[in-house]
Amino acid sequence: MYDNAKAVTAYLRGDRALAAGMFLQGAEEGDIFGAFNYAHCLWRGIGVEKDAAKARSFFSYASELSGGDAQYNLAILYMHGEGCKRDYRKAFFRIEITDKYGKKALTRAYFLDELDGCLNIKEGEK
Repeated sequence: MYDNAKAVTAYLRGDRALAAGMFLQGAEEGDIFGAFNYAHCLWRGIGVEKDAAKARSFFSYASELSGGDAQYNLAILYMHGEGCKRDYRKAFFRIEITDKYGKKALTRAYFLDELDGCLNIKEGEK
C-alpha cells in the first residue's frame, strides 16, 4: 500500500530513485499525489529517465483524479511542446481549468509571461 509521507521522506533524504518508484506505486493505486509527483519526476528526470511524453500522460491521469496543479503542468507541457505537439489552445484550455481551482491570478500572469517567451515577444511589443 502506497504511503505518500514515506515517499516524500525518501525524496527529501535524496533517495530520488526510491521516491520515484514509490510515487509510481501510488499512481498505480490511484493516488493523486503519487501520480502528480511521479509525473513531476518524469518531467524533470528526477530519479528516473526524463520523459516528457510519459510525464504528460501521468499529469493527465492526475488531473482526472483531482485537478488544479496537474492541469497547470499540462498547460506548460502543451505550451512548450514537451512530450507532445505544441498546442497553445490546449494549453489555454488547461489554464482555464486551473482557474477553477482558485489559482486564477497567479496562473494567468505566469502563463502569459511563458507564452510571450514561447512566441518571442519582447517587452514593449505586447
